Amino acid sequence: MRSRYVGVGIFVVVGSLLFATAVFLIGNQHNFFSKHIELFTEVKNLNGLAKGAKVQVAGFDAKRIVDHTFFGGIKAS
Repeated sequence: MRSRYVGVGIFVVVGSLLFATAVFLIGNQHNFFSKHIELFTEVKNLNGLAKGAKVQVAGFDAKRIVDHTFFGGIKAS
């Protein structure tokens, strides 16, 4: 009887570990466990705006520019 409890215990522990591993692998793949927000802004001067450029908030490095899109007519002066 005791060996049956040991077998069931090992089965439950291994199953739980496999489930937890699967949850974290799927979560990391889809960034479920990371904080992210998407911001939109309008600026008059686009100098230095490029993919990968650092973004600062209140003087501290926040993140990097992932993408930028231009809407409407752009006037070069």
